[in-house]
Amino acid sequence: MLKVACLGQDPNYHESAKVYLQFVLAWSGGASGVVLDQLETYERSLAEKRTIQLADWKRMSETTLVEAPLFIPAMVKCALSSPQDATHNGSCVMFGASDYASLAPQGRNRKKAAEAQALMHSAREYLEAYFGHELGEAFKTKVLATLEVRCVMLVLGKTSRTRRILKSLQDIARAFADEIKVQRAPIAIPHFQYIDAELEEETSTPGASVPKLQELDLEGLVPDQLLKERGFDVGVIVCEKTKKEQLEDKIPSGGEKEFLDDDDGDDD
Repeated sequence: MLKVACLGQDPNYHESAKVYLQFVLAWSGGASGVVLDQLETYERSLAEKRTIQLADWKRMSETTLVEAPLFIPAMVKCALSSPQDATHNGSCVMFGASDYASLAPQGRNRKKAAEAQALMHSAREYLEAYFGHELGEAFKTKVLATLEVRCVMLVLGKTSRTRRILKSLQDIARAFADEIKVQRAPIAIPHFQYIDAELEEETSTPGASVPKLQELDLEGLVPDQLLKERGFDVGVIVCEKTKKEQLEDKIPSGGEKEFLDDDDGDDD
């Protein structure tokens, strides 16, 4: 295979071909080469594309991301479309050795890459489930690649003067849905459920939810300690003055009950 790849090339191409073949073996998508087909389709869609340095091909081929199989192909798309301020002599210079190290098994960005994988996978399933060929393959290629490139830049902490800065996967998911809405307007689109799922997960994470007061006994009373932790002064008289009257209420202790009169006249 290596010999065939070198046919018609410069004699020094042998080492380059070894690296390319290594990438193909690692990230082609199996015997069908489905990932390579997708990358080729994306590359052909670009009006202006960058070359990828041999060192990047080598490092990508050596990076194992079993839990995030879409991430390395997304890095290829990111490199092919890298902004001008991350390009030198037509080649992408966005990624460095530290970026690949951060994706290693104990790397700082390994978990983030897996989280980005969940979004990229959900976006693909969403398009296939609800739109099929309706939006056109060219648009689907573009909108998915845009989402994937944004995921890569977010995970690896890359920014550009010419690129929209999105600060979370949630922001990227919303931008993805908004782009589909514009394409399909004025027809409404099904809701992208990933957004709700991720928000629910964030608010259920210990320490990440908005502080709430909870009823902890059958009478609906909140213990004094919980009130104090939320910044309430138990037993303090709270006043609100208006031109006509002065209203008073008291923050009760857990051993007290207070009932407010309804103004609507209901006896419930």
